Amino acid sequence: MAMDVCSAADMRICSKDTVFCVKEVDIGIASDIGILARLPKVVGSYTWVKDVAMSGRNFNADEALRVGFVSTVLPTKNDVIGEAFRVAKNLSEKSPVAVQTIKHFLDYSRDRTVAEGTSCLCPFDI
Repeated sequence: MAMDVCSAADMRICSKDTVFCVKEVDIGIASDIGILARLPKVVGSYTWVKDVAMSGRNFNADEALRVGFVSTVLPTKNDVIGEAFRVAKNLSEKSPVAVQTIKHFLDYSRDRTVAEGTSCLCPFDI
């Protein structure tokens, strides 16, 4: 469940001692709340996602950083909390319209060609 929530986040940071896993296979179910759809888009490697999802193996913070699941690994949980508040403060000082629009365009363009992605910027042909 925690991996589902993490994979839905826009930004992910963790402490050096964090351990991640996709454990549904160990209890005999296939995840149905988004992890299998989101995780390949987050890390960009189907091979790695198949490895962790079908094996149920744990992976550490360094591996999560290497594959792009997290953007930052910090020494302690307190450092992570401090960084999360710093990032939140930084974002809160930006234009909400700009932040929401950037998020929208990045999400929209992720699985599209450049031409398709930029077409949502302008509703008419130039």
